[in-house]
Amino acid sequence: MAEVFAIVGSAITLIGVALVMMMPQDGFLGPLPRTAIGLGLAAAAVVAAIWQHRADPKNLGAQALLATGIASTFLVLVALTAIFENPDGRPLLAVVPGLALAGLVSLAGVWMAGQWRSQWLAVLAVLGSLLLAPFLGDDLRVSIAFMGVMTLATGFFQRGFGWTGLVLARTLPTGLYALAALATAGEGRGIDPAALAPSLVLGAALAVVGLVIAFLHQDGTPSERTAAAASLGLLAAPALLVGWQEGFIGALVVFLALGGLFTAVGFLRAWFTGLVRSVAIPLGGVFLTSAGLVFLGEEWFGMLFLVLAVSYLVVAAQTGSRVVLGVGSLLAVLGVLSWLPTLGGLFNWRLAGQTGRLGLTDVATSVLVLVAALAAAWAYRRYFPERRVGIHWATWAFAIVSGSVAVVVGGTLLGLAGGEALAGFQVAHAVVTVTWMGLCVFLLARGLRRDEQATGSLWLAIALAAAAVAKLFLFDLGTLPGLARALAFLAVGVLLLIVGTWYNRQLEKVRRARPPVDAAGTLTPPSAAPLRVLFVGAPELADEAADLLRTRVGEGIDVRTSPVPEDGLLFHADRVIGLGDVVVEPVPGMRGTLQHWDAGHLDARVEGLAALLVGEG
Repeated sequence: MAEVFAIVGSAITLIGVALVMMMPQDGFLGPLPRTAIGLGLAAAAVVAAIWQHRADPKNLGAQALLATGIASTFLVLVALTAIFENPDGRPLLAVVPGLALAGLVSLAGVWMAGQWRSQWLAVLAVLGSLLLAPFLGDDLRVSIAFMGVMTLATGFFQRGFGWTGLVLARTLPTGLYALAALATAGEGRGIDPAALAPSLVLGAALAVVGLVIAFLHQDGTPSERTAAAASLGLLAAPALLVGWQEGFIGALVVFLALGGLFTAVGFLRAWFTGLVRSVAIPLGGVFLTSAGLVFLGEEWFGMLFLVLAVSYLVVAAQTGSRVVLGVGSLLAVLGVLSWLPTLGGLFNWRLAGQTGRLGLTDVATSVLVLVAALAAAWAYRRYFPERRVGIHWATWAFAIVSGSVAVVVGGTLLGLAGGEALAGFQVAHAVVTVTWMGLCVFLLARGLRRDEQATGSLWLAIALAAAAVAKLFLFDLGTLPGLARALAFLAVGVLLLIVGTWYNRQLEKVRRARPPVDAAGTLTPPSAAPLRVLFVGAPELADEAADLLRTRVGEGIDVRTSPVPEDGLLFHADRVIGLGDVVVEPVPGMRGTLQHWDAGHLDARVEGLAALLVGEG
């Protein structure tokens, strides 16, 4: 009951102070007497709070008294800077000194709240100054700068307490107000449209403040870490919004600087936790992408997305960061979406030959889609080794389609340069059809190899041959002129004849190379030099797989194990198999093939491997 009386009394006292401050300036009491009354009540409340807390630290009334003193001080500062005026019309207390005093009050309040272990007092002290700042003065940049300084400074008083509410109280008002103010910097809300550069610098400073806050709280409680990491994104947003309103040079410099900073943070594992890095890397991608868009213009959007996607995917493949993989994948999707209209050039020569809607940039973008597909395949095979077959199919599909678009649009443009755009389009299509058959031959050759991608390569070859034949009859027959059509049919027909004869001979060689089986049903390897098989994984799992393989095959195969990938062993092995959580990457000069097995169905996998290996032996 006593606490209720204390809280109600605090509220009523604050109302009284507010009423005193808001009395007409020419009334019975002038500004200075009213300031004295407000400050006197605030000082008395603080002194009483300290005395009460020393006598009874658990008494909530002491905290209510301290809150009354802090809030009363803020009300007085509002009156001095925004209500009370000198005879010349200027505020009784200038804005900058008023903000400085408010900051000191907040810092003192947060310090005392820390001593008393009271989060709500700290929240009150911080919110008092942050909510006060927007109402003081006409220059919003001064208010935002003050709020940024307070947001950062109070963080050093909070470390070790795990107060999530205080993190939110420090960052949300600053971030939201900066977004609202700086996003409309050119619309007359207190910021001169001709002087946006300082606003851009202020936005960049807020982004750095957000990074420092995330760093300060990265070792706190889970909720505190999450709130601090989220504030990084919130405080970085104003710089992005102002940058699009600012001139070319300023936006480019800030976007590049922040993009480089956040991207670098993403790779500083010793300094930043995974949560902070998982926020910093996407932010870095956003700022770098924005820098590219500012520099290149809208017509280069697709190329920009794809170049960044390739960069992030290559880094993901080398570092093992799933966040980098996610950013690279998102950029790749955006790049492919912007490239999709280029597909029309595969069927309509006028898009590049007459209307000029497609040009050399579209050819380059198509090539980048192919490169991005290869980079994505490299990265995704590391993270999802069990889905290598699907990745293999998707990579070839994107590579074939994007490469075909590049050839056709490029051929059309070459024809246009020579005055015959349609002829260039038709010749390019004939080249595409023959190229598909050439790739079919390549894939059939890969299908003869004894590795995990052999079956997929064989089916891809069949699908590509079928697509080439279908294209001949459904598109080329009605689109290509006489000579180009005849040459395309001849080339594809001859290739099919050669492939049929050659592939049949190669299959016969494979059949003759099958090993004999002894009376016990054990496959007997031939007398050639033994194949070297290396199992890489946990010792128990690797030893079990090695023993099973030796039992099934006999002594004709050299089976070894290793807990980790070692370059020397990898270089000399004919077959390397990563087990469980171990993913093996190829090393330069490595001659063998790579596989990955999970821990399940080991017997069946060894059985299938044995049948392949003795044939290779």
